[in-house]
Amino acid sequence: MNATAPATPKWMSRRETADLLGVTPRTVDRYIGRGYLHATKLGTQIIRIETASVEDFLRRGEVTR
Repeated sequence: MNATAPATPKWMSRRETADLLGVTPRTVDRYIGRGYLHATKLGTQIIRIETASVEDFLRRGEVTR
């Protein structure tokens, strides 16, 4: 039996990112606009934020609550 840790998803929604950072989805949009987070648009309204980008953002300590 090969026990491995569950894979971290590569992408997060705006809501998931906002919940993790303790901010609103609108603030996540601002962070994306300022270049603090890397995101990809998958349609007219679907945005996904790269999980590694969120982890780096947290490591840098840029979150202001």
